[in-house]
Amino acid sequence: DSKDNNCNGLVDEAGATGCATRYFDGDQDGYGVASSQCLCAPTGLFTSTVATDCLDTCPTCYPGAVEMCDGFDNNCASGVDEGCNADNDGYCTASKTTIGKPPICTLGGGDCNDSNGTVRPLATELCNGVDDDCDGTIDDQAAAQCPQYANTVRFCGAGGAAFTVGSCTYSCQSGYSNNNGAAADGCEVRNF
Repeated sequence: DSKDNNCNGLVDEAGATGCATRYFDGDQDGYGVASSQCLCAPTGLFTSTVATDCLDTCPTCYPGAVEMCDGFDNNCASGVDEGCNADNDGYCTASKTTIGKPPICTLGGGDCNDSNGTVRPLATELCNGVDDDCDGTIDDQAAAQCPQYANTVRFCGAGGAAFTVGSCTYSCQSGYSNNNGAAADGCEVRNF
């Protein structure tokens, strides 16, 4: 009541009648630990009304928090970095916030398909209709991975093709044609 009722020189000291239990919240995330005091109002770091924090030195770690890829159990669910690297390729999934290079994904974040270990940042882009390197563009620079055949232009995809080999597509350079339909000799006939 903001008065020194017992004349001891202290106002509303710990343990006063009508006090409420306040738990120590060292990281000030709203969740405390078992250490508590019965106080009339929050005081110092005794501010929380619940004692369910799993790591009181991590302000992003508390029950119900969003799990991040950061080496901590953010949601206090007895697991560290759950769902961060499902395909074990060393990269954390792009759908979660990644901080630095945590132990579960030492190569960092940005994995655009965490269910396929061959799709990840810095992977070789292939002619396959997939963004293999997670740069946001499908099959960019992938045609350069296709073998070169005589008098041809390499590209990914269909349409206007003289022939295909695997997922690589070829058209004939201007003035050439592939009369025999074979890939081995490329576009072998010079048209005049």
